[in-house]
Amino acid sequence: MAKSKFITRSYSSERYVESAGCVLFHLPPSSNHTNTERSKAGQICLINYISRNEWLLPKGRLNVDEKRCDAAVREVKEETGYECKLMDLYKFTRRTMNNYRDGELTGELDEQDIARMKYTNEEAFWLQIRELDKVCDNEEEKNGNDENGGGIKLIWWFIGVVDDDGDKTVGQGEEQFKSQWFDYEEAINRLTFDNDRMVVRKAVDIVSDTISRLNTKEC
Repeated sequence: MAKSKFITRSYSSERYVESAGCVLFHLPPSSNHTNTERSKAGQICLINYISRNEWLLPKGRLNVDEKRCDAAVREVKEETGYECKLMDLYKFTRRTMNNYRDGELTGELDEQDIARMKYTNEEAFWLQIRELDKVCDNEEEKNGNDENGGGIKLIWWFIGVVDDDGDKTVGQGEEQFKSQWFDYEEAINRLTFDNDRMVVRKAVDIVSDTISRLNTKEC
């Protein structure tokens, strides 16, 4: 029997779970700052998991029939208390482009599988895959993972922003978390886990690049 040349791992539906998270930015008002100033003066919101004193990014599991991007926005509201929207960003993606407009084919259906620059707010910029049966905090969690067959968690990361006017009015987040704003480098250093630092560094690069591109267009 033939075997694929690619390393392939398969999981039945009870052995994987999807989550969505968001790197939440605050940018100064565009009316009072140049795009360059907005890029450098931005802040990122982290949450402190109070009982463990861990600094994290907001994320959580998808609800039934919920889109990944909608879950990311909802998790921000629930865990930080902030209303946000996903940013329109320039980023490379290997997802196929939308070839239909008003029901008419506008491009080739069989596109080459390469990364293309796209300006969108609904495309995740980062995917983490966590193996749930590798590390457990305690024996109870380990037994639970064994009963469920272990598996993986897919974490889709998005980039959000509080509204364009820079309003950082906070609502009531979940009581186990405390939210706080930090400058970019301070946020990266404050995060507890290296994986989250990688996410934030990439998010900062994408936001800075997008602002630079928009500034060039305005000029």
